[in-house]
Amino acid sequence: MRPVSILALFASAALFSATAADEVKPPEGWKESKGGYKNDAFIIWLPSDGKVDDKMSSVMTKNGQIRIYRLMSAGKDGSVFGASQIILPPALNTVTIKDRQDLLRDLFVDEVKGKLLEEKKVTATNLTGKEYLVETPDGLARMRLLNSGIQIFRVVAVGSKEQLKAKEVDAFFDSFKHTPKNTKIDEKKDEKKDK
Repeated sequence: MRPVSILALFASAALFSATAADEVKPPEGWKESKGGYKNDAFIIWLPSDGKVDDKMSSVMTKNGQIRIYRLMSAGKDGSVFGASQIILPPALNTVTIKDRQDLLRDLFVDEVKGKLLEEKKVTATNLTGKEYLVETPDGLARMRLLNSGIQIFRVVAVGSKEQLKAKEVDAFFDSFKHTPKNTKIDEKKDEKKDK
């Protein structure tokens, strides 16, 4: 058995402590939640004290069915935080990303009865998209749209101006993580089925 050097012990201890320190946890009063299809499409932080609504809905269009997997938390203070996985039918995949973003932006502005104040490009979890800031009759609303093929992820926060300027709101938006399935594992399962 070879002796372990003191330097190697310190290096491994430093690596372990750096990894533990890099792990980001939700702010106090928030919890990590899973959502999307089979609760396996994304992870996001939601307020612990909010009423959670986790459901799937669908809309039939002339181009096919649009499925929406929604995870929302409504707070006692009137704030709403949530994320959705929107799965488009293949026929709508031929529409440009900009046209899809514009459509969903306009629907959101109408939904919150607001006025668009700001629009900017964003990247999160290796997905690109847009973020919108909307003035509402009761405050502000923020929406982030992230594109992934025929899927679009929507992250939303609605509340008073004070609520939406809190540092926890930025942490909420930054907490979104797309959790796609490991395709190599799925391919191996398919190979076993074929045999």
